[in-house]
Amino acid sequence: MNPREFDPLHLDVAALAKAGARLDGHWPMAALARIAASAAAGAELTAAVQWSARGESRAVRGEAPQVWLHLSATAELPLECQRCLEPVVTALEVERSFRFVHGEESAAALDADSEDDVLALTRSLDLRELLEDELLLALPLVPRHVVCPAPLEPILIDFEAAAQKETLEPAAWESRCKKDLEPLLREAIYLQCALGRQESLLGERSWNLLGELFRSPERFQRAIETRAEV
Repeated sequence: MNPREFDPLHLDVAALAKAGARLDGHWPMAALARIAASAAAGAELTAAVQWSARGESRAVRGEAPQVWLHLSATAELPLECQRCLEPVVTALEVERSFRFVHGEESAAALDADSEDDVLALTRSLDLRELLEDELLLALPLVPRHVVCPAPLEPILIDFEAAAQKETLEPAAWESRCKKDLEPLLREAIYLQCALGRQESLLGERSWNLLGELFRSPERFQRAIETRAEV
């Protein structure tokens, strides 16, 4: 079968493997909605995702040939730097191989028992969706510039502008304290990404307010929990 006859949005994986065919192409970043949603607010998505997919029918003694799909892709995505909050262009790279077998149950059992990535065989695989899944897994947990383009704002303590608690309404006092603490709480999260969960007053408070401090808190949560397991 000619590679031009394979539709990457409805891919017959077994046929691609049998033919040993290779597909190459690109998709606009905006066509991958979940990836586009991860971009920094207001960033222009002008780059495209370059990808290639190759089918392989792998001979196995005493068994039917195995069906494999080798997928690779590169892309550049402007993410929000978690230090200066400006866009940082981040290179993403995918290089994965998948074995396909008949039936969801067989795929789940083999995937759990082997180091291979095993999926259920289909005659209509949405390659773009699979690629998007892999690009999402390739996103950095804490995107940051090596050197931020602008100096970071210092955390200033203006003693002359300080106010006594007794001079403010309770709601105004809470709002002011919250605003003043936010830079310190963000720094506490950055430290926990490197050190793991910290059982301290600042560590616990920053953890509990994670969803309010960052637009994508789940990345920081994964980074902290991963460090805690090391």
